[in-house]
Amino acid sequence: MARSEAIERIARPPDGSLTAAHAWDTMVDVGKLYEKIRDAIQEDRLVFSLHAENQLSSRGVLRWQAVAGFWDGKLAREHPQARPNPKIVMRQMLPDGAEVVAVWAYVESIERAKLVTLYLEDER
Repeated sequence: MARSEAIERIARPPDGSLTAAHAWDTMVDVGKLYEKIRDAIQEDRLVFSLHAENQLSSRGVLRWQAVAGFWDGKLAREHPQARPNPKIVMRQMLPDGAEVVAVWAYVESIERAKLVTLYLEDER
């Protein structure tokens, strides 16, 4: 049995109500945005917002350090309905051990991941 079939059996109530179908659609989409962003980063399809560039520069963080932190990072939240682009919030660690929060978006029109901002965990 495929994973999606197993989830469907657990998640979809027998009445098939509209509310249940909406919950089903939401459940299936969990993690898909993260996967799109991850794949784009892995394929070197990424851009940096001007704000992110300024944040990196002011903290002495290089682009590669922000990207390297993604791989061992933990997904904190997904915002698939965010505008202008769907985004995720990641808790990441830089190579020097500093904990940061990074906001990554997926820009569908150019099929690229975009680092929106990055800030140190203690700057909240």
